[in-house]
Formats: sequence, C-alpha cells, structure tokens
Amino acid sequence: MGARRELAARALPGFRRGARLRDRRRPAHRPAPGGAGLRGLGGPDARGGCGTVPGRARRLPPRSPAPPPRGGGAAGGFPRARGRGLGGGRSRGARQRRAGPRRHPRRGHPGRARHRPGNAARGDLPRHGGLRGAHAPAPGPRPRPLPAVARAGAVRRLSAPAAALLVLALAAGATGAAGVEATDGLGRTVRLPQPALRVVTLAPHTTELVFATGCGARVVGVSAWSDHPPAARRLPRVGDAFRVDLERIVALRAELAVAWASGLRPRQRARLEALGVAVYLSAPRRVADVARELEGVGRLVGCAEGGRRAAARLRASLAALAARRPPQPVPVLVLVSARPLLTVGPRHFMADAVRLAGGRPLFDGLATDVARLDPEAVAARRPPVVVAPDSVRPADVPAAAGLGRARWIRLPAALIARPGPRLVEGARLLASRLHDRSAAAPAAAGPHGLCSQEGGEDGRC
Repeated sequence: MGARRELAARALPGFRRGARLRDRRRPAHRPAPGGAGLRGLGGPDARGGCGTVPGRARRLPPRSPAPPPRGGGAAGGFPRARGRGLGGGRSRGARQRRAGPRRHPRRGHPGRARHRPGNAARGDLPRHGGLRGAHAPAPGPRPRPLPAVARAGAVRRLSAPAAALLVLALAAGATGAAGVEATDGLGRTVRLPQPALRVVTLAPHTTELVFATGCGARVVGVSAWSDHPPAARRLPRVGDAFRVDLERIVALRAELAVAWASGLRPRQRARLEALGVAVYLSAPRRVADVARELEGVGRLVGCAEGGRRAAARLRASLAALAARRPPQPVPVLVLVSARPLLTVGPRHFMADAVRLAGGRPLFDGLATDVARLDPEAVAARRPPVVVAPDSVRPADVPAAAGLGRARWIRLPAALIARPGPRLVEGARLLASRLHDRSAAAPAAAGPHGLCSQEGGEDGRC
C-alpha cells in the first residue's frame, strides 16, 4: 500500500522523496469541457486520472491550503477519495469523517448514517481513478429489500368470509392445474393442461360432435364435406378423407384435433402429436357410443355441461325408439356402395341403427366392418328391403344381384352414414319408413328391374 501511494505521489510537481504531502497544496478540481471531471493526480500537465484519456488540462488557479487529512501515516498520509478517483476532491465519506462520527438515528451506533437514494451514485462506486463512467461500471439503484415476514396476528385478523373465499380459490386453482382428460373411441386417454380453445375437426361427424356440445365457436378448421351446422361451411378446410394439411393446422395454432379413427392414419396422428396437437379419435360402434363421445369431447373443449345435456337428449331418443320397436325384425340388405357392391358387418354403426329401427341385417355374420358382396350371393338371399344412403343409385347395382322386387329405402347420407349426433334421427326416420304399410309394395321397376322408393335424383328410377 505504501508503494502505491508513493507512485501516486510521484505525479505531483516538485516531488521530493520523504516530503510530506500535507505541506503541499491540493490541485484544484474543475470539470472538463465535455462535462466530465478530470480527477488526475498531477497539476496543470495532468492528462486524466488513468493516463489513457487524451487531451490537455487547463492550468488551474491555486486553491487555499487544505487541512491535513485525518489518519495520515509517517510516510505522508495520502487521502483516499471514495468514488472520486485518486487525488480528486473529497468524497462524501471523507467529509463525514472530518465532521466526526455520527450517531445512528434509531439504534445509536456510531458511523451508521441514514441511507439516502444518492449514496449509490456518489459514495459507493469502485475506487477507480479517471472519468466517472469511463472505466467504472454504471451506477444503478440498489435492489429493493425483500418483503418482511407477515406478523403472526395478520392471519387472525382475516375475516371468516374472506378465509372461505381464499380456500375456494385455492381449491379451484388446484383443480385447474390438474387439466382435463377424456377416453376416446379407441380407449386412449387424451389429456390437456386446460380445455382446448382452438380445435380442428378431421371428419364431418366430428365437426357435428363439437358443435353439439355448444363449443362450436372454438372450431378453427374443419375437414371437407363438413356442412352441418351451416356455420361450419364458412370455416377453413384442413383436410379430407385422403390427406391432412399439417401446415395449415399449425398455422391455425390448433390445440386439439378431433378425428375419425378409420380416417386418420397412424403416421398422421403421430405427426400431429409431435407438433403439440392432441388427438381425440372417434370410433363409435353403436349409436349409444355417440352419447359417450359427446361427453368426452365436451370435457376437452370446455363445454362439459353442454356435452352432458346433448348426451342425455340422445339417450332419451334411443329409449323412445326402442320402446316402439316391433317384436319381429324385418330382413334388410344394407348397401353402402353399388359398384363395387359393399355392405356392412354386425359391428358397424349403420347395422346398429338398422337394428334400432326394427330391421335385421342379412349379412350379420361378417367378421369385418365393410365387406364386398357377390351378386349371386345377394340374389340367393332374396332381400325384401334394401337400405342405403341417397348416394347409392339403384340403377348402378348389378342385375345379377336380383333386387328387382326389393323395396328400396334411401336415406340422407348425413343421417345414416355419419356416426354423429344426428345418427339417431336417421334410425328414427328408417323405423318410420320400414314399418309403413303403405310402402310395403315394391315400386315400379326401372333399369335392371331396380327402382328407388323415393326415385332417382331426377325423380325417375
């Protein structure tokens, strides 16, 4: 420390080894033309406290002799200024030492002054020489102290109603943190941290599922052929039966995708989940399964109560339909395509709708959901009634099927071929036509001896 002081003192003009610095005049301190003060050690020929700032200092007029610093040593006590650079004027701390120790206003400890906002900017900078801010870090406000611990009596002052509200709020927060979950049609558990605010539907019947819960406003994208309710027709298309537009789904910031298990490939599902989109797979086997999916989708989209109400209405309609079902079922051939000739198996939702309506599918022993039929095998069964969506044209059925004397009941495809909330309406419509005595006789024959009960698209067979 003594060598450091001696090196600093060598910069003074007229330096003599062994001389006491208290006999010398202190250099005057004036701000530089740029606004920063020069805190050098020397006199008129000083160039800055650090020796790295270019420029010439102006010759300063002499000042009155300064009093000797307190606590000087035998080698000549060189005063240390806090935050002023080496040799620059006295700091606030030095002035306080000159005035004597101060008593703390509260505890009475000497030397503990009241903290003021300016202390951090004036007296707490590192002890560097030169221009303030040129080499020292920029001063900033001290961190605010942490809040004190609440007094023990604060809890006792909380009123009973306020305490009850606090408990309810904490319980609600804990419930919300758990998120929502539902089991989809394949038995998978779909979990979300919170109900989805942005939903895409990848099949027409899943579009109807979400809208039936009352949360249709959260649907931001739908698949092709989503035409019900009418509001769905105005939404962006994000795919069809053959592809899924992943880029558009990501651009729409979807959180949940409600898809048909038979229409979404495993690779597409994996890519959606990798992109952060949860996937609910709809796979109803019976009409009653639609009610369960309404409840599950309702929980995931934040309309649990709406989903429960829609499911209750559907179950009530099923109960009323079962109460009117005749004891003797009518043999029915269910067709979903004419070329090729396709029918459904016993575990298909259309077969369940036919049974609810009082019919019995002829090919009720198939092992698959959809199977191709041999026209000769159909002719051997001689079905009295053919049930098909209105997209199947009787004129397209091969003549070898022998359906010339059969009665055709064609229903809107949206009611009988979509496993959505309106499937029960298709079953009710089928029941009314299947047991209508006035329509028991076959219609006039058309091409290949076939004709639809309602006629073709142009009103003819």
